[in-house]
Amino acid sequence: MCGRTACTLSPDDICKACGHSAAVDGGKGKRTSYPKWQNPPGGQKYYTSYNVAPGSHTPVLVSKKHFELDSPEEDVKKHEGEEVEEDDWVIQPMSWGLVPHWSSEPKTSGYSMINARHDGVLSKTTFKRPLEKGRRCVVLADGYYEWHTDSSKNKQAYFIYFPRSATSDVETVNVEQETPEWTGKRLMTFAGLFDIWRPKKGEEGAPLYSYSIITVDAHKELSWLHERMPAILDGESEIREWLDYGTVPLKKAMDLIRPTNSVTFHPVSSLVNDVKNKSEDCFKPVDLEKKKQSTKASANLMMSWLSKGQKRAPLDDPSVKEEDPSASKHAKKI
Repeated sequence: MCGRTACTLSPDDICKACGHSAAVDGGKGKRTSYPKWQNPPGGQKYYTSYNVAPGSHTPVLVSKKHFELDSPEEDVKKHEGEEVEEDDWVIQPMSWGLVPHWSSEPKTSGYSMINARHDGVLSKTTFKRPLEKGRRCVVLADGYYEWHTDSSKNKQAYFIYFPRSATSDVETVNVEQETPEWTGKRLMTFAGLFDIWRPKKGEEGAPLYSYSIITVDAHKELSWLHERMPAILDGESEIREWLDYGTVPLKKAMDLIRPTNSVTFHPVSSLVNDVKNKSEDCFKPVDLEKKKQSTKASANLMMSWLSKGQKRAPLDDPSVKEEDPSASKHAKKI
């Protein structure tokens, strides 16, 4: 499952972080290409946040051919056999939580479809129809949060992300290096699908672009944390195939949807539990050992306070004698 992410880069930096190699001179050479940023219709905006919840608009990488269709009903056949070139990629913020094009409740229906299970996307019409239209996308984020529940039902949040490089001081497994032009964090790239809801004829409003993140069974090395994880596209070639709906058929593209362990993670503060908390403290690493010691110390302090209270004799204890008010009164007289 993926129900909370972080996305903290500005639009310009997101485009730079998505730089990739592109062929030039008929394939004789290569250059670095960057996708263009495209604002969503209707004044909807992307806001950076260390704690992103469903319903937010977040950056999504797609083929710009989706925006060249003459009508909303045109499907993948228009571009069948036509390769999606790297320069055709654009980044547009979309609402997290799929709102089907036929929905009568666009303001609320997306919250129940933030994820799309891999084993059900081709059997459920809500997901199958957009995929048949070639509406494949790549959801961009710094990383995502997941909560581990222990045997005592206590929950601990973790932040999961791509290591910056193979020389990072955290464990790194099977990670493809990013382009040299970008030296910042490597964005996570989740496989997703999107749909476009449009107001009925005669009604006011703008089209709403929304998406679901495809999820798979967790990799065996991450299954202790949670049984599900987002489908991660690891590297340019996988991203290119997923977006290239014109030449890469859906069946072949679905082969890219599988568990991966090319990530790292660290425990974070319980601040992230409340979506109102948006600060950087949400994804800073915490020391679980110190946290346990602090919790234990607090518990010991509480037990000590309670035990002192128990040593006090109750008021109805026969051994406790009330002071005689009259005796006190006479004692004050000389």
